Amino acid sequence: MSKKSWFLIGAALLAVIGMMVFITPAKSASWTASCTASVPGSERGLWFDTAGPGSGGNNNEAGLLWLVTNSSANEKCTYTSEINPTISSTTYSKLRVRVAVNDGAKFKVQLFEFGVSEFCETPLNYIITSSTEDISEFLTKEITLPAGHDICAVAITLDDDPNDSPGVDYGRANALIDYIWIWNGKTYGWTESFAGGNP
Repeated sequence: MSKKSWFLIGAALLAVIGMMVFITPAKSASWTASCTASVPGSERGLWFDTAGPGSGGNNNEAGLLWLVTNSSANEKCTYTSEINPTISSTTYSKLRVRVAVNDGAKFKVQLFEFGVSEFCETPLNYIITSSTEDISEFLTKEITLPAGHDICAVAITLDDDPNDSPGVDYGRANALIDYIWIWNGKTYGWTESFAGGNP
């Protein structure tokens, strides 16, 4: 076989490998919790492999983000997952989430980039549910990201909005998350479907 033939075969293999890497999305390695003082560890959680919405989603692989709402103070919990290496918002220009939020709760997905301090803490863009969308039914929301940014983290936040009245126990605020995608409409840069065990 000629050198040219070997070169063509090698180039083809590299192209296939490169395409496999390109279409394989990064998945979160872990989620780290940060909650208000009014939400102790025993009163919040992020559970994986929760029964999902079935048709159109990842059945039995949804994530349940929840917190107990029994304080008059603001009750809010955020889970953050770092993305390393970072993802370009030019290549992957869309953030998409499918989620069901119960009454009296507000859910937010936020992306971050590195700031001048070189810490991954500068907000880039976000999706947040409105006061009319906490109806315990699945909805899909998507936004277009500004180009030219390197995404270094994803954060999901559940907030009891509005705050509870003093001395009243409303039970739980929760969000059932089918998936979160950072993609471009065809290929994925990062995905989370909350399968494979709790963080």
